[in-house]
Amino acid sequence: MDTLTAFLQKEYVMETKIVDIANLIAYIVIFCFGMPSNIYVIYRLRKLAKENREKYENGAGLGLFVMSTSDLISLLAISLWQNIPLVETAPDVVNSAACKVRNMLL
Repeated sequence: MDTLTAFLQKEYVMETKIVDIANLIAYIVIFCFGMPSNIYVIYRLRKLAKENREKYENGAGLGLFVMSTSDLISLLAISLWQNIPLVETAPDVVNSAACKVRNMLL
């Protein structure tokens, strides 16, 4: 029975590592496509705002600008949340601060 338990634990650890790698790859792909796309949309919308302010404000320009900006901030926050390791020396303080920041942003 101990052999079976050890085997299942090894399989679980291996599956967890595969899922972690897949998540990392997904975050990298989303980040690499999302950041330039949102920056380009913001650039084009700022250009539209300078050229034709009325069309920007009364059309979809302002809404798209807000949506693209919030998506950009969200991508940055998710990438920082996933990739910055928490400090091991004071995990309670770091977790408390992270929860407060997350609740403030939500």
